[in-house]
Amino acid sequence: VHIQAGLVAKKSLFSGFFPLFVLVLLITTGLLLYYGTEEIRDLAVFNHWAFGLSVMPFFVFHASKRWRLPSDLHH
Repeated sequence: VHIQAGLVAKKSLFSGFFPLFVLVLLITTGLLLYYGTEEIRDLAVFNHWAFGLSVMPFFVFHASKRWRLPSDLHH
């Protein structure tokens, strides 16, 4: 629903597709952790942690915007 609405409105395309891109990377590296060879697994471990930790501040910032009270948004 979010992606379709963003595409139709042609707004926030980067901020909409960036989380989708990161999710695909995390899913791919997660699958490589389980199904990859030992050489691939070592690289997948590093990349999975790196991608996951690098996007954590963005997720916390995004989630913190929802924690504010509506009256805080007008000041």
